[in-house]
Amino acid sequence: QVEGVTTTGLIPSGHKIATAPVEELVERASAEPILDSSDLELLAGRVGTDARARVALALSFLRLGIDEAIRNRGLGVPQERLVRIASTAVIEAAEAFDPERDGSFEGYARTRVRRALGRAIAS
Repeated sequence: QVEGVTTTGLIPSGHKIATAPVEELVERASAEPILDSSDLELLAGRVGTDARARVALALSFLRLGIDEAIRNRGLGVPQERLVRIASTAVIEAAEAFDPERDGSFEGYARTRVRRALGRAIAS
C-alpha cells in the first residue's frame, strides 16, 4: 500500500538526484516497490497537494528513467550523465504532473524522460 512506500532521502525541490552517485540511484530504484494500479491511482490523485505523494510517485518510477537511459547508451553521452538526466526528468515529471490533464503518470513520465534524453544526445 501507499503508506508503506519509502519516501525518505529524496526531496522534491533541490533534488538530491543532482548530486547522488549513479550507483546510489540505481540501487534506490531497484529497492523501490513496484506499485499496483490502485496505489498509482491514489498517488496520482494526491500529487497536486501532497509532496510525499510526489516523492513516492517519483521514486516508484526511477526504474523507468534508468531503463530509458540504458536504452540510449552508446549514443555519445556518458551513461552516468544519461542516468542522472533521466532520473531528474522523472522527479520533474512528478512535480509537474496533473492527472486530470496528463492521463497516466507512466506515459507522462516516459515522454518527459525521452525528451530530456533526446535533448542531451542531440547537444
